[in-house]
Amino acid sequence: MQKEQSKQICDFLKANPIIAIRPLENALKLPITTISNALSGKQPIAVKHLKKISLFLEKYGYES
Repeated sequence: MQKEQSKQICDFLKANPIIAIRPLENALKLPITTISNALSGKQPIAVKHLKKISLFLEKYGYES
């Protein structure tokens, strides 16, 4: 479940490059490399961050 949802978020962000990663991490008060590590395939987004990111991205059309 975690890897699947993390992949969905990454796919959405890759399809919407207008959403800047660093400001997104800052706005959500995430560790700086949380999303960028997931985008590069180093590690999935931690479970504790998935809901917060999903809710934020809904403003941009993300559907979980």
